[in-house]
Amino acid sequence: MILAFLTVIFTLPVYVNVNPPNFLSDDIKYDIWITFFLMVLHKIESYGTNEWNFCPLYKYLTKRLEKGKGFFLIFCGTFLVMAFFIMMLIHDPNYRIYLLLVWCGQLLNEIHHISKSYAFKKYYSGSVTALVMVLYGCFIFFPHYMALWNVKDYNYIGVVVTIISFYIFYKEVEPGERKYSSIFITGASRGIGAEIVQLYAREGCHITICSRNEKKLNEVAAKAKTRGATVTVCVMDIRKNVEKALVDANKQKPLDLVIANACMRGSKKEEAEANILSTVKMIDSAMETLHNGTIVVMSSMAVFQPLPIDSFYVATKTLLYDYSRRMKRINNNRVVTVCPGMCRDKKTITNITYKEGAEYLFNGLNAGYSFIAFPYHHYLLLRFVEPLLNIYNDYMLH
Repeated sequence: MILAFLTVIFTLPVYVNVNPPNFLSDDIKYDIWITFFLMVLHKIESYGTNEWNFCPLYKYLTKRLEKGKGFFLIFCGTFLVMAFFIMMLIHDPNYRIYLLLVWCGQLLNEIHHISKSYAFKKYYSGSVTALVMVLYGCFIFFPHYMALWNVKDYNYIGVVVTIISFYIFYKEVEPGERKYSSIFITGASRGIGAEIVQLYAREGCHITICSRNEKKLNEVAAKAKTRGATVTVCVMDIRKNVEKALVDANKQKPLDLVIANACMRGSKKEEAEANILSTVKMIDSAMETLHNGTIVVMSSMAVFQPLPIDSFYVATKTLLYDYSRRMKRINNNRVVTVCPGMCRDKKTITNITYKEGAEYLFNGLNAGYSFIAFPYHHYLLLRFVEPLLNIYNDYMLH
């Protein structure tokens, strides 16, 4: 209805200068059936991707009634029945113009799914069919609608309404900055881990830093303390007692941020134990221990590069990427998947510095993103050439 209202406002100058049509063109009739079919697919996608776990209304009903899934199914059915009746009423001249606007508004209204996907940098329930509906509404349905009025100079209005609506919905769901007060970080003696400690170090923040290198840990801790943070140094091998260390840190001060940053390069056994088994145990333990917290899983940009380079190490990072994107959330915790590119002490054409990588991570977490890849242009390039690399890889291997 909001989008229909905006559409009316923007097209009002057109309406006052032309006579309303008394017929429906074949294009409009065809569009109505196509878009109704898209609405059905949209509801199927939303149901199949558990929208009741994402939409605040459905989440509230799930908690209160414990029937969020059933309620959503009833809602989808009712909505589609109402849409069908509206589609029939459009053929009645008494309702035609208003209901066509409502119909177009509904198509454009699906921009809210897309805006949420964009805001949180992840797939949002129903966003694929929503994108198709918005594009169809902007570039096909609305121009045909304007043609009913014998006006073709205002076809851009649908795009304008969509852009404005996207901005409104995006600002509504735009993640705000979040400050963490109790943090647990593994692999904190060097690299991104050491740099992120300094970015979070401030008055009132307690940070537990873990690594095997006691000397480096003490240096990181001393620097963080000068910024006002309280720091607990935990000298440990992630393959031993990481769950106990996390629980102990939570007892000191309830954790709200856990960063699983530690990884190991070595034999396949060592990499499997550190990068997979121990890290997954830590993630699972954090999910059970934290409440309304954030769990950060460090994967790698290399997971999008299918060439046979560091194959087993990249395979361990691929597992972390897939697991963090698929794992079940409990205690209202959120999981953030991070795919850093090449980071080194000094910046070159092919890599960024550890400090820059830590800043990307810090800003992404504060913005509330659930997926962070940096440098982002490297990520986009890899995703673009990934199909070509797969073809090349298959050719070389066979």
